[in-house]
Amino acid sequence: VSELVKMMHCPAPAVSRQLKSLESRSFILRETDPEDRRNTLVSLTDAGIAKAKEMEAYLNEFARGVYERMGAEDMEELIRLLRRLRHILEEEEGRWMSAGRNRKEEAPDNGKKKGEMR
Repeated sequence: VSELVKMMHCPAPAVSRQLKSLESRSFILRETDPEDRRNTLVSLTDAGIAKAKEMEAYLNEFARGVYERMGAEDMEELIRLLRRLRHILEEEEGRWMSAGRNRKEEAPDNGKKKGEMR
């Protein structure tokens, strides 16, 4: 479960709720790890595998439709721009981190007094 939390970049309680929902619909099976009882192992059931394949086919068809409407040239331009944006974001993050800034210190107060809400 802890590996899922890391992979999903979500808070542990949110992942736990999702797992509970999937388990209630018989898409996953949760078991205690026999080698380390502090850990929970999560695996797909046959129904979960079938649903995953169904969703993959649906998403592939959806993406194919988007790609066809955008066209190859526009998709390539979008990808180029997104890569550029990612590069700029990474550079800015590094610049901010090296300057020791954090969001609270740098957030504008918009003319509000401490504790005041608008």
